[in-house]
Amino acid sequence: MSDAAPVFGDYAHRRHVGNVGDVWKHLAWLALLDAVRAQGAWSVLDTHAGEGAYRLGRTGEWTAGFGRVRSLGEARPLVDAAGRVPSGGLPPAADGARTAPAYPGSPWLTVDRSRPGDTVQFVEANPAAAAILATVVPPAAVVIGEGFRVLADWQPAGTPVLLVDPAFVRREEWDEVPAAVSAAVARVPGLTGLLWYPIKAFTRPHQLQHALRRAGTSGTAIDLVSTSVALRRPALAGSGVVVFGAPTGLVARLIAIAGALGPALATRPPEWELRVTAW
Repeated sequence: MSDAAPVFGDYAHRRHVGNVGDVWKHLAWLALLDAVRAQGAWSVLDTHAGEGAYRLGRTGEWTAGFGRVRSLGEARPLVDAAGRVPSGGLPPAADGARTAPAYPGSPWLTVDRSRPGDTVQFVEANPAAAAILATVVPPAAVVIGEGFRVLADWQPAGTPVLLVDPAFVRREEWDEVPAAVSAAVARVPGLTGLLWYPIKAFTRPHQLQHALRRAGTSGTAIDLVSTSVALRRPALAGSGVVVFGAPTGLVARLIAIAGALGPALATRPPEWELRVTAW
């Protein structure tokens, strides 16, 4: 694990909120929470929580993501959750909009679906983002710190559920992330979790998947690509999730969700891509 200081200045999720990566990540997370609902009280750890909820701008990446899926049946859980986010008190959007609708981050989705007895922890390294997060979720659930250091000491009290979705702004994260996840899977019995990563090319996602495999961490990777990587645009081509410790039926459900999202998110219809790899 890296001892590098957290990097705050080169990534601001407000610029990317609701994009194609968010839509896939958040629908996958909601499906995972539904799948573990019957297993008793949760003990959830979100290692890179961000601000918890965001205001959509007048324009922005969300128009090619959340804006395209709002009429899809498969996206209804996310659309409904977005409608419940109280926008009052949220900071302005990246473009300065102060009255635009809100979009839920993973902490809001987790708390919105939690029940009495659930334990949740949301870790955020940036103190300014953590302060906003504490207005969106119960302040006692917010931990200011480095996500993987908190993960290394995590002692879940219920069914352990993990979300890992770093910004991947440093090349080293592609090695650090699978190492941290593999260590957690080895240490925490019965751990179920979701690991998200961006796709601009396939080299680093494949590197991450191979690192998990070499560590003996079983999982299924589901990559949803809405723009051909051959175009080599600076924006996301898509994103992927690795689900580990998956309850019965979850992988099939995620594949069905991705199959519905693909045509809606395709930037050059009908071209889109779904890759599923299990090990």
